[in-house]
Amino acid sequence: MSIRTKSGAAFAAAVVSAGAVALAVPALSSGHATVSALQPQGTVLTAARGTFAVRASNERESQSTWKILMDVPAAIQESFSVRQSPDWKVRIQRVDTGRRGESSSKIFAIRRVSWTARTAEAEIEPGMFGEWSVRWANPATAQKLCFGISQYYRNAQGKRIKPDIVNWTGDPATSETPRSCIDVVAAPAAP
Repeated sequence: MSIRTKSGAAFAAAVVSAGAVALAVPALSSGHATVSALQPQGTVLTAARGTFAVRASNERESQSTWKILMDVPAAIQESFSVRQSPDWKVRIQRVDTGRRGESSSKIFAIRRVSWTARTAEAEIEPGMFGEWSVRWANPATAQKLCFGISQYYRNAQGKRIKPDIVNWTGDPATSETPRSCIDVVAAPAAP
């Protein structure tokens, strides 16, 4: 084998190794359970109302995701609403704030939302992701909104009883299971 061939083989091996690493890193970082702006896209501004997407990727090889449970940050609990999803049962944990709105109706704070697949066909299969829409009015002051999300997988026997649960609640900078955070920034001053 010539030197040129050896160095070419080494180069090819390096390229393949780098490609494998590049493919592995996005797979790890692009998975997870997240909340992101859907409309309007881009910067999330103070006091603006927007629609957001809750997404959960199935990162398992052979287990389906059948439930997502999300904690709602206190700053948006009173303006939070959830879009109905025909294939997923939505449960909302809310508490009466003791206050009344403009139409004298009770104001509730939504603390937690869960989505549960109604059928096995609605579950999130390996390599796929699920998405649910939510809306809220952003707080009037700039801050970070963080969402703890728990993702329920069928257990190794394929049952929902005693599920495998991944809690996406860790520090976003250091955890392998980071919580999803959105930065709410100050809206530009009116001219």
